[in-house]
Amino acid sequence: MSSVPATTVDALGRKEVVVPQSLLNRVVVTATVGATVEWYDFFVYGLLATIVGKHFFPPGDPVAQTLAALLTFALGLFFRPLGAGLFGILGDKLGRKPTFMISIFLMGLSTFCIGLLPTYSTIGIWATILVAFLRICQGLSVGGAWGGAVTYVAEYVPQSKRGYYGSFIPLAAPLAVVVANGVFILVTLAVGQKGLEQWAWRIPFLLSLVLVGVALYLRWKLMETPVFDEMKKGGTVAKAPFKEAVIDYWKPLLMGCIITIGAGVGWYSAYFGIASTLRLVGKLDFLTVSTVMIISAFISCIGYIVLGGLLTDRWGRKPVLLLGYALAAVTWYPLTTLLKTGNLFLIALVPILLTTYSAMYYGPYGALFPELYPAKVRYTALSLAYHVPIGIFGGLAPYAMTYFVTRFNDPIAGVWYPVIATGLSCVVASIFLRETREVDIYK
Repeated sequence: MSSVPATTVDALGRKEVVVPQSLLNRVVVTATVGATVEWYDFFVYGLLATIVGKHFFPPGDPVAQTLAALLTFALGLFFRPLGAGLFGILGDKLGRKPTFMISIFLMGLSTFCIGLLPTYSTIGIWATILVAFLRICQGLSVGGAWGGAVTYVAEYVPQSKRGYYGSFIPLAAPLAVVVANGVFILVTLAVGQKGLEQWAWRIPFLLSLVLVGVALYLRWKLMETPVFDEMKKGGTVAKAPFKEAVIDYWKPLLMGCIITIGAGVGWYSAYFGIASTLRLVGKLDFLTVSTVMIISAFISCIGYIVLGGLLTDRWGRKPVLLLGYALAAVTWYPLTTLLKTGNLFLIALVPILLTTYSAMYYGPYGALFPELYPAKVRYTALSLAYHVPIGIFGGLAPYAMTYFVTRFNDPIAGVWYPVIATGLSCVVASIFLRETREVDIYK
């Protein structure tokens, strides 16, 4: 068999990518590793918010410092839509490969620089300004990275297995949580909690340089996608992808934005809002919380492949998505009451179930979003539809939950936010979202 991808036409008249299994495996693994590294870089800050707050913001109330750090975390998400637009245009005009090469380089450099920054006690307010600037750079880069990885994989894999292979890119997010928390645990065990808070918090940021180097090397060896190559040869590459996406395809763009409100708020609430609640209200130590979140994320990783991937190829994208949203909206409140029990097993069950739901509503995105938009504006449209609502609504989720649970000293106080968001997306998707499993990815 040829070592390069080819195309054929199936019985329904749809173009099909024919890729040797060895090349297909390399594409999926490389894209997943790169996406994991990028999410690791982006999440490190959020997972270390309580420690970062002490080093980069004015001294005082630890809760106020954590809230300030979470606001800066949200700042990175606010700039994701801008990154989505910039990198989306480049991806639709220049190609998928060069664009997500640039994005991962910017992400790695920004994360590494955070690990080198002087603290507030050394340079005062400049420490706050610089860490905010680097969070903005991270937001811009991840705004282009996710769309590039999702588009790249979707345009390589076979029609019948797009849900399965596509689930590996969303899977990179919880996998990054596992890696990040694993690094924190190893560092804490090596230097102790005091050492982590004093100086060793820099290690996870500095490690980014090595991880990004590996990801860049793997991506460098990939070719452009067959879909973009065909558009380039046929002269159908969009001249103004942003304009076309916003004006000509505003309906699917709006649909993608609305259904992503639930995914963004639900995901960031489950992984970061709950983690902050466990530390600040539950009074659990950093090591315990990290262990609980690793278990939760690892279980959800399996769910992404089985629930978000395999089932979408059999049932369709829409049913799995709706099931995840419905479960989250209905059970979030009763589950959160378990945080009051003081029983570690029941407490751990909360993030485990909430992150598993995310596999159902976020896992299908790797196939669903590329199928929602035509090839010539795919990178731009899916990036905007994903990052705009997450940047606006998802970015505020950890802050909103932490603010309300600490203000009222009640873990249930912030639950309304994810419940309303996931419920809204569930209702809108059930009425207006079309099934996309049979879409021709070349059109």
